[in-house]
Amino acid sequence: MVEQAKIIINGKEYTIERILKDGTNYVKIRDLADALGYAVSSKGSTPVLTKK
Repeated sequence: MVEQAKIIINGKEYTIERILKDGTNYVKIRDLADALGYAVSSKGSTPVLTKK
């Protein structure tokens, strides 16, 4: 089940989507990258993060 969750990075709160499965949090890489100030592209199946 996908749900909205909060994440705090360097004292600032962001809303991201997450899936909690078997005690592990899975978050969308685009949500996390955006919160960190990165853009996401890909090289084949590998995500590539670059500073905005």
